[in-house]
Amino acid sequence: MKTVLITGTTSGIGKAFAEKFADEGYDLILVARNEQKLKQQQAALQETYHVAVKYIVQDLTQESAAGLIMADIDKWKVTINVLVNNAGFNECGFFVDTSLDRELEMINMHIRFVTELTKRILVHMKENGYGRILNVGSTGSFIPSPTDAVYSATKAYIIRALKKSDSLKKN
Repeated sequence: MKTVLITGTTSGIGKAFAEKFADEGYDLILVARNEQKLKQQQAALQETYHVAVKYIVQDLTQESAAGLIMADIDKWKVTINVLVNNAGFNECGFFVDTSLDRELEMINMHIRFVTELTKRILVHMKENGYGRILNVGSTGSFIPSPTDAVYSATKAYIIRALKKSDSLKKN
């Protein structure tokens, strides 16, 4: 059975990714901050699609987030075939007016966390000879965004810096 790890799964695009992968028969590892929503999502996906669903409660703005997620994956002895880096948020407004703390959290999540988790999982994918990674960016990274300066920059990093990750495929 193939397993997909998806971040930011309790709403929006992440929720849709979880449902689509479950419909395709993938086992799931869901990552988000809200345990109650994750439990509900786990139950609904298992009942509807009859796949195995695990979840990890984690605040991805924290520096230890990727390491803690990897500790659970290692403990469960799960092979990740697909990684979907979907989690994200925005601190909207003119740069002079926005919260520095929230923007630093955004940088931690969109750049530091995504880079670290991708690098750690990619090592395992290389060992297994197979893996796919989907990094969710934003159209905001392609246009001037005076009220989304940091958000647009972090999403541009996701799209551009991680675009050329090695594709791993068994022959």
